[in-house]
Formats: sequence, C-alpha cells, structure tokens
Amino acid sequence: MALPVDDLIKLREEGYYPFVAIFTWTYQEDKEMMKRLGKGMDYYYGRGIHRDYTFNYYCTGARKLVVIGHTNSNKDLQRFSSRFILGTPIQAEIYHAVDVKELPDCVLP
Repeated sequence: MALPVDDLIKLREEGYYPFVAIFTWTYQEDKEMMKRLGKGMDYYYGRGIHRDYTFNYYCTGARKLVVIGHTNSNKDLQRFSSRFILGTPIQAEIYHAVDVKELPDCVLP
C-alpha cells in the first residue's frame, strides 16, 4: 500500500525509515508459525516500529509472511525479527527500503 507523500515526509521528520521483512518456513513449521501468529502482530512490534504504518501480508500457498513498515530503531527491527525466528527454523530476510515515490531522488543526479 503506497502512502501519500505527506505521510512519508512526516514519518521521515519523526525519524522513521521504511523496511521490508520476509519470513519463510516449510510445511514442518506450519504449527509453530500459526502459534506465533496467534499472538497477534502487535506482540512482535517494539517501540521503534510504527504500528499505524506497518502492513502484513501472507502470501497464500507460498509460506511467506511479508511485513512492510517503518522503524526508527535498528535494534527494535532486530528484536522484531528475533521474536519470530529465535529457536525455530523460520527464516527472515530484512531489507531497508525506499518508497517508489522517493526512488527518482535516489537514482537521478
């Protein structure tokens, strides 16, 4: 979900930057993942992850959970990831991201 430019500017002023987290698992971990998701996503967000501008998507049939959000703390992003994967074979890929509306400023001189 694309955010209005005004919201992006406000988030930047507050020190929040976008990230994408992709969690993957195999069918053997389905029960563990359902148990973790049963706690609700708010359980996993730390103080540094903006709840109002974080969206979660389960890729049906692919055993992938994609989280698109904003954080002002790399430590809270690490805690978020660790709460999902620590002690399990669930894997996480975390990416800092740039909104497509900002991309021209990044690649054009």
